Amino acid sequence: MITVTSAGAKKTTLLVVMLFLALAPAQAGDEQAALGQAPTPTKDVLDSWFIDFDTAALWKITDVTDLNYIVLPQIVSWRSTSIFRWDLGSGDLVFRNRLSLLGEYFLEGAESYYFGFSGCPALEWWNAEQNFSLYFYVGGGAGFVDSTDIEGGQGQDFAFNWFVQTGARFRVSERLFVTGGLLFQHISNQGQADRNPGLNSLGPTLGLSWEF
Repeated sequence: MITVTSAGAKKTTLLVVMLFLALAPAQAGDEQAALGQAPTPTKDVLDSWFIDFDTAALWKITDVTDLNYIVLPQIVSWRSTSIFRWDLGSGDLVFRNRLSLLGEYFLEGAESYYFGFSGCPALEWWNAEQNFSLYFYVGGGAGFVDSTDIEGGQGQDFAFNWFVQTGARFRVSERLFVTGGLLFQHISNQGQADRNPGLNSLGPTLGLSWEF
């Protein structure tokens, strides 16, 4: 097992940061939000584009490598205005484009970081009031990890990524949303190196979205 010094303190710091991200948006709501009523949007979200920030904590879930891994992705994304929309139930089903920059710290594992990008179509369902949505993303990209000679680690620096992410988004002010969900991520070099154990990880996400 490869561990990082003071891992316990770092895990505590992570929990504090994620708790802050979960609670801070509530302070940004107006008086309606304070009374338990969702803020009223002033613009159609289907005509809006978004900047998102997500933080996650992922744990290895398969035995493709014997090493233990804990990965802390920090993801900044752009989502386009809607490309397609359909009436579905009491709301709208929407497709958008989504592009992301990835910065991931390895709390445990043979490596210490992964930097890269990803892209995907974004499938969203919005309620009629446009203060709540469900989302589903499937996509991938590429990037660089600081590979080592440790057996069970990645065999080269260049590595691909593939992911599935799902969750819910809640409006807390006129232009701000808080999000929570689940992220699965796969990182590997797709057989480009002799050593290619890959890494499959899964964990929760918390985030903020700004509407423009």
